[in-house]
Amino acid sequence: MNLLTSIKKYVKIYKHFWKISWKYVVQYRVDSFLFIVALFFVISTYVIQFGLVFKQVPLIEGWTYAEVLFVLGIYEVNFGIFKIFYGRTMEDAIEKIFMGDYDFFMLKPIKARFLAYFLPPLFKAVPGTVGGVAFLVFTIRNLGIPFGYVELLLLIFYILVSQLLVISFFQIAVTLAFFTGRSDEVWGIVENIWFYARYPKDIFSGKTLLLFTFFIPITLFASYPASVILGKDSISVMGVLFPLFVATLFCGMSNAFYRYGVSKYTSASS
Repeated sequence: MNLLTSIKKYVKIYKHFWKISWKYVVQYRVDSFLFIVALFFVISTYVIQFGLVFKQVPLIEGWTYAEVLFVLGIYEVNFGIFKIFYGRTMEDAIEKIFMGDYDFFMLKPIKARFLAYFLPPLFKAVPGTVGGVAFLVFTIRNLGIPFGYVELLLLIFYILVSQLLVISFFQIAVTLAFFTGRSDEVWGIVENIWFYARYPKDIFSGKTLLLFTFFIPITLFASYPASVILGKDSISVMGVLFPLFVATLFCGMSNAFYRYGVSKYTSASS
């Protein structure tokens, strides 16, 4: 099977997954509505939280209230995309490994990770992500940022890089389940650490900044793109290549770790 034929097959399968996911949304409309309401309250909570802080101080390491909300907007869009396409299913993959159901995926003539990470999409997270985009647009207009094609292309590029990063780290959490079993705590630790990505990178310093830039690069998830678009960091070749290099490196490491984990996997059902 050539590459083009393989891609067409997976696209066709994934379209079917989306149809299944849409049926869940239609069947459980109240649940989808409550998801949107919950997201609204979460964003509102952070807006209020930051607002209370900025009532006491005008700036936090050179960042204004509106600029911090811009970081929050990028974070919500990024994390919303993650939740739609593979967030919930990657979390469920840990449960499947624990219960022995992952064997079912490994015996299929389709890549196990494709079935585990993309079945089915979390369709009800789409409105929340759209809400994140609306919040981002609101902050851009509120800041008066000259947001043209260059800034838009930069934002799209950094979102793609961010997705590669977050996939890599959550895949590591899933792979750890091959060795530790259920490992809900591992998943929770990774998810909670990633929540710090909603804060400006300049609040971190010393070893903490080094940790969150090179070893757990959450600063590249929302803060760094915001900093470049806002003009706090100049646009440069290195500013583009560095995040791409880090994301590609961690993606390669997580894939290698996954393959190693699969080679050591013994079914929980055996």
